[in-house]
Amino acid sequence: MWVMNDYHNNKEWVKEYTDNVVFYDKKDKNVGANIYDYMSFIVDNYDNLSDVTLFGKTNMLERHITKEEFDKVVNNKTFTPLLTQHHKTDGVINYYEDGLYYERNDSWYFHHYDKDFSNYGEVAKELGLPNQKYLGFAPGACYIVPRANIHKHSKEYYAKIKEMVSHSENPAEAHAIERSLYNIWR
Repeated sequence: MWVMNDYHNNKEWVKEYTDNVVFYDKKDKNVGANIYDYMSFIVDNYDNLSDVTLFGKTNMLERHITKEEFDKVVNNKTFTPLLTQHHKTDGVINYYEDGLYYERNDSWYFHHYDKDFSNYGEVAKELGLPNQKYLGFAPGACYIVPRANIHKHSKEYYAKIKEMVSHSENPAEAHAIERSLYNIWR
């Protein structure tokens, strides 16, 4: 099963890989970025998830992962962050290690539309996550996730995340969750 967030992008390429896909079209209702859609899918399907779900965006090829690298991992049955090492890094603010992107945890993105939280530490505390100096994640929040990894948390946990990001198109909380999914699902 694939769960794909779409906002005015080409989604025809997905048909080359699968017809077992749910598209969340953001043209009419754009709240909570792709995180809202992922959480909606999990909450709505928690008791009947596929063995493995690919969470992605219709613009993820080349923006977040090259087609060549995606083709190598697309059929993985294990937890897999989907990313290519192409962000500029400086070793202080951000870096790559062991196939994951790490960013200094300084809550820089909270200049967006935050509602109930003012920094990553508050989000981490609310969700019972580590508040590390550097956060490892897949930029764009694209992952292959086995059902067992999703079920490490309750349906209510995901409903809480959905509510956290539901208040605007680009909430800071969605950026915080993007940086949390690796720790939530690994």
